[in-house]
Amino acid sequence: MISPRAWFIREAAGPAASRGARSPFARDAPVPDLRPAGVESEEASEVWEGAAVGTATDDRDLDGVSKAPRRAELGVYLAILAMLLAGFGLLTFLAVSSGSPSDVRQRPVALTTLATIAGPFTGAIARDGQSCCLAVSRTLAGYLAPFLAAGLLAPALIPAPTGGGRGLRLALWTAGWFAWLAGGPVSMLHALN
Repeated sequence: MISPRAWFIREAAGPAASRGARSPFARDAPVPDLRPAGVESEEASEVWEGAAVGTATDDRDLDGVSKAPRRAELGVYLAILAMLLAGFGLLTFLAVSSGSPSDVRQRPVALTTLATIAGPFTGAIARDGQSCCLAVSRTLAGYLAPFLAAGLLAPALIPAPTGGGRGLRLALWTAGWFAWLAGGPVSMLHALN
């Protein structure tokens, strides 16, 4: 952390002081370069200086690479999730509302359709939590949860300095949610059997 005195001297001297120029307050003493080794570019220097004095660094780490998805990317992630939920919700509704009228009356059609986001637990919800359906749902969830976890963690853990990183984030997000939501129709195969 930079001391308040060194910060004041550097700020008063202007941008030339951070490159080793002389301070107007001490005519013979050079101002020390307070940046850590390896921080040479102006952009990285600004990020470092902002972090050193406690200001926001616009979601970049000290190396200048964005690690978190930006707001525009967040909209893309939510749009993908909404499209997947709409598709699998429609499949769930069609599966639960089909069959003989007496069977359909016994099923919670609206609840099961709204619970599409529960993925493999959709079948257990359609059968009001019967033990055999719940056991199948738990087994499926054990296999599908790692895919969902990878998809949820990818936007936070994979840096995206180029289009390749962003593409990988989106691909893992989409694949994780697709695998989780695809567990719904698979669990429905057992529940509606």
